[in-house]
Amino acid sequence: MLRTTSALVAALACSAACTSAPPANDLLLATLYVNASAEYDAACRTVYAAAIQRLEDVAARSSRSDRPLAMVMDVDETVLDNSPYEARLVEEGTSYPAGWDEWCMEAAAPVVPGASDCIQRARQLGIEVFFVTNRKAHLEEGTRVNLEHLGLFEARSFDTLLMRGERPEWTSDKSSRRGAVEATHEIVALVGDNVRDFFEFKSEEPTNVERASAVDARATEWGTRWFMLPNPMYGGWDEAAVEYDYRAPAGTLRALRRAGLDDLRADG
Repeated sequence: MLRTTSALVAALACSAACTSAPPANDLLLATLYVNASAEYDAACRTVYAAAIQRLEDVAARSSRSDRPLAMVMDVDETVLDNSPYEARLVEEGTSYPAGWDEWCMEAAAPVVPGASDCIQRARQLGIEVFFVTNRKAHLEEGTRVNLEHLGLFEARSFDTLLMRGERPEWTSDKSSRRGAVEATHEIVALVGDNVRDFFEFKSEEPTNVERASAVDARATEWGTRWFMLPNPMYGGWDEAAVEYDYRAPAGTLRALRRAGLDDLRADG
């Protein structure tokens, strides 16, 4: 994959801007897939079935060390399905963060397929469940209520819902929050929809080539201790594609995405 040149981006942006019909909303197909497809349901259940197997295997052979066992989960598109919010963006022609805080405080997100079974099985096995989310701290109440409505939140004497900004050191980098869990528990499984739910990069703004290389370097973790859910609606892959600048005009963003297509994969 080659880095996009300014000339190519400019040409694609002009093409997108000058077409007689406006481009389709980039969220439409992705949101339809998550919101309506049986394939998305099956994919999530497949991942969660593997995660449950991991928990059962660990619990069966665990000698119960000084630290109790834990599973760490992301929230958005891992436990809570925000495709109804994304559908609003499509219908209204707007984009994140428009209406995001209001959606979170509605506490109306449904559960991602398979997540409830996995959480319940973890607790049956005596494995603690921690939610590590990049939702900001002022959204904690709405997030907790949403999880409670779905029967997924269990009140404990310690914090199991770790929000971004809840402590000064809890930034969008989840490493410090995973470290807080590891201080008291042995993490036996991580579940998320973004590679940063599992590890951090040396660079603050890694390219998609760097992201792919980092995933490949950790090949033995996927499906054994780390479990990745599909999320075609948004994520670090799109941030990298648009070079971490969503302030650019819509035509430029679309051009960057088109230019970021991997020719080798397309030809495969």
